[in-house]
Amino acid sequence: MSKNIKVEKQKKKFNWRMAGYYLKSLFNNQICMEIGMTHKWYWAVLVFIVSILMSAVPLTVHQATASGSSFLSSTYTYEYSDNFYLFVKDMKEQGIDVTFKDGYATYTGATPSYSNNYRIYQHKSAYEDGSNTSRIDFEVFYIPEGISFSNTISSIASTIPNTDTTSRDVSYIVFGYQAFQTALYKEGGTSSYGGVYGNYQHVTTTSITKLLSTSGTQIENAEATTTNFKTTLDEIYIDNRYSVTWIQTGIILAVNVGVVALMGLVIFLMTRGKNNPNRSIKFHQCYGMAAWAALTPGLIALILGFMFTGYEIMLFVVTYGFRIMWMSMKQLRPVQQ
Repeated sequence: MSKNIKVEKQKKKFNWRMAGYYLKSLFNNQICMEIGMTHKWYWAVLVFIVSILMSAVPLTVHQATASGSSFLSSTYTYEYSDNFYLFVKDMKEQGIDVTFKDGYATYTGATPSYSNNYRIYQHKSAYEDGSNTSRIDFEVFYIPEGISFSNTISSIASTIPNTDTTSRDVSYIVFGYQAFQTALYKEGGTSSYGGVYGNYQHVTTTSITKLLSTSGTQIENAEATTTNFKTTLDEIYIDNRYSVTWIQTGIILAVNVGVVALMGLVIFLMTRGKNNPNRSIKFHQCYGMAAWAALTPGLIALILGFMFTGYEIMLFVVTYGFRIMWMSMKQLRPVQQ
């Protein structure tokens, strides 16, 4: 009579030795090459996707959390930070008002003229040399409904308000019927230092004059005025921030994918030499090596991208280029005769 024999299945233990092997591929190019040549193609694709996504995370996060008023943190914001309260106060006294309602901006005041690009306000200040002449240092425009916003903006940006420069050096704010734009110029400079573009869909501030506090006549309200103005800029930028985030993320993903694709081809071409011991490496294996080599640069870009804002799009390209160059010099070079 046969007896039922219970066979216990042995539990598979995690191979820590292989874990160390894979970790070494982060800095060991020889192991990286071996993995790229011996492992299935879908593992290379997975590693490639993870690497590229990691490299794009810092830029995506920075863009998605950017505020419309961030450019005002520069040291060149004298028109906004120091004098903006006085500008708004002066506009209020002149009866100039722009109100926001249902995603639109409405201007109350004298009808702006096409001949001056629909300018509604201009501020002048005395030259620093103490002369009696004055120069324009700030302008505000309102573009009515039915007028091309982009064309008028181009005209404003190319206008030279002062005769002592060869191009625009004056900061400005443009209220369009459905869109908004502002540009900041460093004092004495002819290149825009920053600005913001957006719409009024999320604006909760009901009027430009409400940027002043209730009393609206005391100089103590300057800080509150600037704070409220920054809040308005943040609200104006919300929709544009989403589109800019997608565009910037798409750009960095496309660039990094293109770099890996190019380096895979470079590896293949470098190993085609008659005296190269790696001549037997196949085309798809070269791309496997390129994919696995991207993991470390992707990790470095992820870490350093949060530390060096503004350089996110360069970090992966530079570190990945260095790794492929290192690999080509040490592991892929032909046999010396």
